[in-house]
Amino acid sequence: MREPYGKAAAPRPNRDRYQYGYDYSSNRLWRENSLTHGTAKEFDEYYTYDGLDRLTNADRGTLDDPPAEGLLAGSTSFRQDWALDPVGNWDTFKWDSNGLEPCDATQNRGHSKANRVTLPHHNSKAIKAA
Repeated sequence: MREPYGKAAAPRPNRDRYQYGYDYSSNRLWRENSLTHGTAKEFDEYYTYDGLDRLTNADRGTLDDPPAEGLLAGSTSFRQDWALDPVGNWDTFKWDSNGLEPCDATQNRGHSKANRVTLPHHNSKAIKAA
């Protein structure tokens, strides 16, 4: 790596190093951050899809070995769930910052015939930044 004017730049340490797993429909099933293993924070992710290949769940925690098995039991540190209608609108969205029930926030939506959101209803303990 070179900086402007030809000076050699000092090597920078990696902050993240990802590996990914995909299914035959090219849906990402998991993301593994190999640099965070064994630390207090795990940033691996596991994804699930419905029969139409639409994302319905994303969990963050520690991946099992092999990663296709999902996250290790009790390791979930963040979770998002989507319930979709037949055209792909979010009927319900759930967000959880620590992976434990109950969710931190639940949003129920309604849609008009023009496919616009009409009824966003929030039920939450506290909505925090992820």
